[in-house]
Amino acid sequence: MFQERLDEFLRKQDTLENVFFWVTLGLVGLASFMSAVSSVVEKLPGSTVTFCFFCFLCVVLLGVLAKITQKISFCYVALCLLMCGIILPLQFFMYGALNSSIIIYFFGSVFLCALHEKRATRYMLIAFAIVSGEASFVVSWLHPEWVTNIDAETTFIDYCATYLVLSICLGATTSYLLKLYALNQKDKDELLEKLRYLAEKDPLTDLYNRRHFIDYLSKTVWHDRKDGYYVFMYDIDNFKEINDTYGHPFGDMVLRGVATIGRSVEDACKGECAVRYGGEEFIQLIRASSMEMAFAKAEYIRTQVRGIAYADKPEMVISISGGLVCCGDEAFESQNKILSGVDALLYKAKANGKNQICKE
Repeated sequence: MFQERLDEFLRKQDTLENVFFWVTLGLVGLASFMSAVSSVVEKLPGSTVTFCFFCFLCVVLLGVLAKITQKISFCYVALCLLMCGIILPLQFFMYGALNSSIIIYFFGSVFLCALHEKRATRYMLIAFAIVSGEASFVVSWLHPEWVTNIDAETTFIDYCATYLVLSICLGATTSYLLKLYALNQKDKDELLEKLRYLAEKDPLTDLYNRRHFIDYLSKTVWHDRKDGYYVFMYDIDNFKEINDTYGHPFGDMVLRGVATIGRSVEDACKGECAVRYGGEEFIQLIRASSMEMAFAKAEYIRTQVRGIAYADKPEMVISISGGLVCCGDEAFESQNKILSGVDALLYKAKANGKNQICKE
């Protein structure tokens, strides 16, 4: 339950920097709490124990501030400065300086600063972390009286505890971030697929839309127009009357029914595609070895549409009128000429009485 809520919270973050902030804040908070507990176990001075719990409280308050204000970048910088400028240097002296395991955390602080999103700020934080660490080492060497001395047993326990805590934290964090990355990548792929679908498909009929067809016609078909490509443009006869008489929901049903027929005869492996060109107008891109074969396929679509029946509307008759042209015709100097040519044949079929196909 906790992991699911944590996953949901982190996946709602806008940027990867926000994710790193909350994960790092959690780790720093855990490390501060564990340091406080270990200082009690190791029987360190009361001031050391108090300071460790104070550090933990500061981390908690910083998390509350970030949650309320949503100023993650500012809080990230504050966290880095708090770690590198106050928490680590003071704990370094309280835990025996170079004889303690706190030195390992200085490396972690540089890594923490390196995760900031803005380059200039990132470089300044890294420089601050390095200077802070080096200064702590030099001062502890020059003023050993400022260092809280710890015995060999305490040093041993300190290193064992630090190794255990860091191993668990780094292992769990790396594993979790990889999992989170995989989830984010999955969301990204799903979003890209949805955008691709919206860019190429008509949501009502699930056919390719006009934009995709024009792009496909210009980039693929036009260059291979001699390879048996035919454009069959057709629309539903008297569709306005159907909408006016039976309503738009029924009109949408008719559109989907006609689209299903077009999709059923589409051979994508041959480069064919069924398209909703706009309104009640459709295009079937046909690949055939001759005009006769292409016309036979267009006629099949027409007869199948003619056979559409509705049990609750036995009087309803659906028909289409269309035009058919060969893309390889020398008369077509451009893609626009193909479309205007087939459009003219469609209107000719309408003028001749509808429910028919005109070809060149």
